[in-house]
Amino acid sequence: MKIKVLFFGIFTDIFGKTTIELEVPSPINVVELKAFIIKNNPKSTALHFAVALGETYADDNARIHEQQVVALIPPVSGG
Repeated sequence: MKIKVLFFGIFTDIFGKTTIELEVPSPINVVELKAFIIKNNPKSTALHFAVALGETYADDNARIHEQQVVALIPPVSGG
């Protein structure tokens, strides 16, 4: 199935863009998507990141649906 993935922070450097269409296995949940991304993009292995579905942060068990917008959000710090 296809999903739209938005990148923020360091992910824009890793992927070289701010958004992609990604073909992923169906069904898939957030934890499986994280594993899929790490497996297919070794530079992201050391990163811990949050996932948002639509505009809401999702827990690891949340199901991802066809054509859903998914955002990968790396940790941020401020000062």
